[in-house]
Amino acid sequence: MSALPPIDTVPILFIRFTTKITEALSKYLIDRLEEEGIIVFEEKDSDGVVSFGLTTKIYIFEHEAERCKLFKYSTLKGVPDALKHFEGSKFMRPFEVMNRHTFINQEVDDHSVYDSERLFTSADRVKVTFSTIEGLPVFTPDEKSSNLVFELNKTIQIPQEQMFETYSNWTLIDTLQDNGFIQVFAPVHSEHIKKICMTALDPRSTFPVEELRSYYGEKHAFYFAWLRFYTGALFFPGISGLLLYLIRTFYTHDSVDTCALIPFHGLITFIWAIAFIQFWIRHEHDLAYDWGTSKLLPLSDLEESAFSIRHQFKGKMRRSKVTGTMKKYYPSNLRRLKYAWSALITLLLLTGAFFVMIASLNMQGLIQHHNNDAEDEEDNEHPFFFPIFASLSGEGAIFDAKSTFFSYFPVLGHVLLIAKMNSGYRKVAKKLTDWENHETQAAYENSMVIKRFWFEASDCYLVLFYLAFFEQDVVKVRSELVSVFHVDTIRRLFVEGVVPYISQKLAQKKKKKHTIKSKKRDDVTHAYQSFITENAGKEHYDQFDDYIEMIIQLGYITLFASAYP
Repeated sequence: MSALPPIDTVPILFIRFTTKITEALSKYLIDRLEEEGIIVFEEKDSDGVVSFGLTTKIYIFEHEAERCKLFKYSTLKGVPDALKHFEGSKFMRPFEVMNRHTFINQEVDDHSVYDSERLFTSADRVKVTFSTIEGLPVFTPDEKSSNLVFELNKTIQIPQEQMFETYSNWTLIDTLQDNGFIQVFAPVHSEHIKKICMTALDPRSTFPVEELRSYYGEKHAFYFAWLRFYTGALFFPGISGLLLYLIRTFYTHDSVDTCALIPFHGLITFIWAIAFIQFWIRHEHDLAYDWGTSKLLPLSDLEESAFSIRHQFKGKMRRSKVTGTMKKYYPSNLRRLKYAWSALITLLLLTGAFFVMIASLNMQGLIQHHNNDAEDEEDNEHPFFFPIFASLSGEGAIFDAKSTFFSYFPVLGHVLLIAKMNSGYRKVAKKLTDWENHETQAAYENSMVIKRFWFEASDCYLVLFYLAFFEQDVVKVRSELVSVFHVDTIRRLFVEGVVPYISQKLAQKKKKKHTIKSKKRDDVTHAYQSFITENAGKEHYDQFDDYIEMIIQLGYITLFASAYP
């Protein structure tokens, strides 16, 4: 496949606006962006929704790459005689326009993820273009007036005496996002991703982590590198489980409950999990150094942005005792109090998840009315037995526990409710994290990750811990684990694989039919739909959802290895 087209001929990023944007505001935005050397491709879809495709000129791009310290491999050239043995070696350092020739990658095999000079990748283009646009102010102080400011202020309504000073401190993209003008702001996909995806799906090929890094960037590449490492590492517990199965089936003829080797499989899996984490940390550090994200290297401006002050951060201005400059301050005690409230709200929501779990176990017939181990008649009644739900699992009932088909319906309901609760908690977690008023983007993302992981992990493991430590019944643990794990795997394959595939095919069919009708009436405008509009209509992808699913799967494998070898 050919190299990437010149940067000034194709959109790198796109903005899809909401219906709040007016024709006048759209025009003034284009003027403001073009003042800074941004090339704008404007489009309207059939519903009249405006989208911008954004890119920049090559000389602006390269100077921005130098300004934001884009780390790339550089070949050592023109060294003194004393260092001649180092000539030709590569090392990671910030891009420099004057020495651009040393950053050309002569060894690249796949030209489709690089430009024609083999200098910048797709990911480099997105990073630098985003950096160029992200920092643009709404209004520069040297301007005497601005039509864009007046048009924006019709919605935002800043007092006129403060208007120009306020807008000169605000960035354009953040202002538009915070006030509901932007629906989506994201990179534009190119046709090159199809080749990378086909390589990834081909079992005969090596998984293209480097190509994915060149296309998506390091942040996403680390996920795929971890996934490849994790998938390969599963070979060892898989072999242990297979050997155990063969010994039980052909040698000892024991069941899972009577086999004396089961605890050893659990121990092997436990040791494997520790080794897996340590080896991954080692591999992660190797990748971090190779990709220029290691802590041993100085941070670029792009990475430092994660530790800079968030524009959403609110606080009182006061003079710093360290630097002597004015900066925003927010009391840490007040934030800790908000942490406590966030934990309490999360705990209350998990209580609701607990009752959903109890209802599901009753409908599966896993909770009996009487506790056979109790000697006292009063203690003989199970505290979580609910006849209204348990009656549905009786013989001949709708969810007959002895039926191989109908007994799975409560499990399916439980799995769907877990997915729905996790989806709902994402919105709650975002509101809580916004309310906590974090100073940096790194602190904001860490808080969000902690909330979502603990909620979703508790939601999934709660039922198994209950059966293991309250009911103390390994048979019930195994039954629930097998049911929930298999049903949830089928649900994910259907929701994340089958449904998107069908939706895509139906959309393509509808688009083809619409194009044919448009051609018949010579409606060229409606017949043409560029890739900017197509990208703008795609569903948002949250990588963290896939990450947490794999982490929870790792938990199933390690925490419950003895129950389901």
